[in-house]
Amino acid sequence: MAVFDKRVTDYYSWVIPKGNKILIGAAIPAEKSPKYGTASQRFEYLKEDLTIKGFDLSCPLKRQGCRLLRPRAVGSVNSGGGRVFLAGEAAGLISPSSSEGISFAMRSGEKLAKAMGRLVKSDKKKAKDLIHLRYRQALRPLKLSIFLKTFKSFVMYTPLVRAMVFLTGALSIKGPVKSRKWSL
Repeated sequence: MAVFDKRVTDYYSWVIPKGNKILIGAAIPAEKSPKYGTASQRFEYLKEDLTIKGFDLSCPLKRQGCRLLRPRAVGSVNSGGGRVFLAGEAAGLISPSSSEGISFAMRSGEKLAKAMGRLVKSDKKKAKDLIHLRYRQALRPLKLSIFLKTFKSFVMYTPLVRAMVFLTGALSIKGPVKSRKWSL
């Protein structure tokens, strides 16, 4: 479940069922908001709203947090340099609209492995430069995907535009949704 509440974040919060437990989270700015307070205070707004909606949050198992990269442009992608090659989130390859990163990590890792697989063993300096060149070229489709998702991000995180999309039913799933069995 996605939750959009400007008191909590300009991005989104989520509730994910995990067996008989739930995982709640939010992409909350680290800076204190003059209007809504600290990240902890803003997270409390989310918990209060979920409790009102019937979620039992009385026995938290653990609490953790981390920085969340939110790329704003393709220029945020950095494949590395010198003897360093970056892939996945380290390279800035993460969806600006959903924060999903595992597919970008898998695809960029594969592209880097293929670029390295063609390693020229005779001259290490040339080989390094050639790998960087091939890797940057291979990342073009992923950069295009991020570029396109910045537009989706605009729709999702601009309240007026998002409201119009929801009201009109644009981009909604049409017809019956097939049931799916999940296995771990």
